Amino acid sequence: MPEVNDDQFRERLETKLEDFWDRAFTIFRRYRKLYSYKVFTALSYAVAQGKVHKVLTRLEWHYMDHIQHHHPETLGTIKILGVNPTEEVFRKIYKDVLELTLVESSGITAEA
Repeated sequence: MPEVNDDQFRERLETKLEDFWDRAFTIFRRYRKLYSYKVFTALSYAVAQGKVHKVLTRLEWHYMDHIQHHHPETLGTIKILGVNPTEEVFRKIYKDVLELTLVESSGITAEA
Protein backbone atom coordinates (compact mmCIF):
# COMPACT_ATOMS: atom_id res chain seq x y z
CA MET A 1 0.00 0.00 0.00
CA PRO A 2 1.35 3.47 -0.80
CA GLU A 3 2.50 5.75 2.00
CA VAL A 4 1.58 9.39 2.50
CA ASN A 5 4.20 11.53 4.23
CA ASP A 6 3.57 14.56 6.45
CA ASP A 7 4.18 17.07 3.66
CA GLN A 8 1.82 15.32 1.24
CA PHE A 9 -0.89 15.10 3.89
CA ARG A 10 -0.47 18.77 4.76
CA GLU A 11 -0.40 19.91 1.12
CA ARG A 12 -3.57 18.04 0.17
CA LEU A 13 -5.72 18.40 3.27
CA GLU A 14 -4.68 21.26 5.55
CA THR A 15 -6.88 23.94 3.98
CA LYS A 16 -9.76 21.54 3.36
CA LEU A 17 -9.84 20.31 6.96
CA GLU A 18 -10.03 23.87 8.33
CA ASP A 19 -10.85 23.71 12.07
CA PHE A 20 -10.24 19.94 12.11
CA TRP A 21 -6.62 20.27 10.93
CA ASP A 22 -4.88 19.86 14.29
CA ARG A 23 -6.94 16.81 15.26
CA ALA A 24 -6.49 15.27 11.82
CA PHE A 25 -2.73 15.78 11.69
CA THR A 26 -2.33 14.38 15.20
CA ILE A 27 -4.27 11.23 14.35
CA PHE A 28 -2.45 10.89 11.00
CA ARG A 29 0.89 10.87 12.81
CA ARG A 30 -0.35 8.49 15.51
CA TYR A 31 -1.37 5.86 12.97
CA ARG A 32 2.13 6.07 11.52
CA LYS A 33 3.21 5.28 7.99
CA LEU A 34 1.61 1.82 7.87
CA TYR A 35 -1.85 3.39 7.92
CA SER A 36 -1.00 6.80 6.45
CA TYR A 37 -2.73 6.05 3.16
CA LYS A 38 -5.87 4.76 4.85
CA VAL A 39 -6.11 7.76 7.17
CA PHE A 40 -5.51 10.10 4.23
CA THR A 41 -8.12 8.34 2.08
CA ALA A 42 -10.76 8.22 4.80
CA LEU A 43 -10.30 11.90 5.62
CA SER A 44 -10.33 12.88 1.93
CA TYR A 45 -13.73 11.24 1.48
CA ALA A 46 -14.90 12.65 4.82
CA VAL A 47 -14.08 16.20 3.70
CA ALA A 48 -16.04 15.70 0.48
CA GLN A 49 -19.02 14.32 2.41
CA GLY A 50 -18.94 16.68 5.40
CA LYS A 51 -18.22 13.79 7.78
CA VAL A 52 -14.80 14.75 9.11
CA HIS A 53 -15.91 14.88 12.76
CA LYS A 54 -17.41 11.37 12.59
CA VAL A 55 -14.32 9.86 10.96
CA LEU A 56 -11.89 11.60 13.31
CA THR A 57 -13.92 10.55 16.34
CA ARG A 58 -13.79 6.89 15.30
CA LEU A 59 -10.06 7.04 14.58
CA GLU A 60 -9.37 8.80 17.89
CA TRP A 61 -11.48 6.32 19.83
CA HIS A 62 -9.68 3.36 18.24
CA TYR A 63 -6.30 4.93 18.98
CA MET A 64 -7.20 5.46 22.65
CA ASP A 65 -8.82 2.05 23.01
CA HIS A 66 -6.36 -0.08 21.09
CA ILE A 67 -3.34 1.38 19.32
CA GLN A 68 -1.78 3.42 22.12
CA HIS A 69 -1.34 0.23 24.16
CA HIS A 70 0.88 -1.49 21.59
CA HIS A 71 4.50 -1.08 20.64
CA PRO A 72 4.78 0.94 17.38
CA GLU A 73 6.38 -2.01 15.59
CA THR A 74 3.32 -4.17 16.23
CA LEU A 75 0.87 -1.70 14.66
CA GLY A 76 -1.16 -3.56 12.09
CA THR A 77 -0.01 -7.01 13.16
CA ILE A 78 -2.19 -7.62 16.22
CA LYS A 79 -5.15 -9.92 15.63
CA ILE A 80 -7.93 -10.80 18.03
CA LEU A 81 -9.71 -14.04 17.14
CA GLY A 82 -8.16 -13.79 13.68
CA VAL A 83 -9.32 -10.20 13.07
CA ASN A 84 -7.06 -7.15 12.89
CA PRO A 85 -9.01 -4.53 14.89
CA THR A 86 -7.41 -1.60 13.07
CA GLU A 87 -8.30 -2.98 9.64
CA GLU A 88 -11.82 -3.58 10.92
CA VAL A 89 -12.15 0.03 12.09
CA PHE A 90 -11.18 1.28 8.65
CA ARG A 91 -13.56 -1.17 6.98
CA LYS A 92 -16.41 0.11 9.15
CA ILE A 93 -15.51 3.75 8.50
CA TYR A 94 -15.47 3.18 4.74
CA LYS A 95 -18.68 1.15 4.73
CA ASP A 96 -20.83 2.57 7.52
CA VAL A 97 -19.75 6.21 7.82
CA LEU A 98 -18.62 7.04 4.30
CA GLU A 99 -20.96 4.55 2.59
CA LEU A 100 -18.25 3.33 0.23
CA THR A 101 -18.01 -0.06 -1.41
CA LEU A 102 -14.85 -2.04 -0.73
CA VAL A 103 -13.05 -3.25 -3.84
CA GLU A 104 -10.55 -5.98 -3.06
CA SER A 105 -8.00 -5.24 -5.76
CA SER A 106 -7.81 -1.47 -5.62
CA GLY A 107 -8.95 -0.32 -2.19
CA ILE A 108 -12.19 1.63 -2.07
CA THR A 109 -14.53 3.33 -4.46
CA ALA A 110 -17.63 5.44 -4.22
CA GLU A 111 -20.78 3.44 -4.73
CA ALA A 112 -22.58 4.24 -7.98
